[in-house]
Amino acid sequence: LTVVGGDKLPPRGGALLVSNHLSFVDLLLILAASRRRVRFLLPQELCERPLLRVLLRHLKVIPLPPEQQARDLKQALQVASDAIGAGDIVGLFAEKSISCIGVMLPFRGELERIMKGLEAPIIPVFLDGLWGSIFSHEQGRFFWKLPRRIPYPVTVSFGQALSGAATAFEVRTAIQELGTAAWPLRRTTMEPLHRAFVRRARRCPWRFA
Repeated sequence: LTVVGGDKLPPRGGALLVSNHLSFVDLLLILAASRRRVRFLLPQELCERPLLRVLLRHLKVIPLPPEQQARDLKQALQVASDAIGAGDIVGLFAEKSISCIGVMLPFRGELERIMKGLEAPIIPVFLDGLWGSIFSHEQGRFFWKLPRRIPYPVTVSFGQALSGAATAFEVRTAIQELGTAAWPLRRTTMEPLHRAFVRRARRCPWRFA
């Protein structure tokens, strides 16, 4: 785990941490990279799974109801807003679901609703290198594939704080810029093009390359 810009996380006071979402372990990686405890908003159906319920309750996760339950959703967003106002850091995956194509999905408007009326900052976060891991949806499935390498390198990049009035589009743009900055860090773990081509061709000897 490589952490970039860890000092961008405020040492005290509330903030909303917004990250891209590529795998089932994103929450754990951000917690491992953060100097402060982060309370995440996660889908309610995930929080109700028996195998995860105790762990997520211990992490003080805020269940996020589906959009059809407008009243419950409003209450959950208010809980997140109150937590930030009380000095906690709240984490949000603004795409609301794990990307199944390896790139960021459109951001929902929950972050703007959470930050309405607050003067706390928004901290953009980018998770790089997770696409292709066994916890991602690469190859069309989670878990049931061999890891590409062990250990598996992942980078967590924290960006410059944004105003609490920043729009979802502005936050998404800041996260994309962090992804661009994180790309060169992959070079030490990547094969040259000709070696990667030969390795791939040898795995599929009867296919046209």
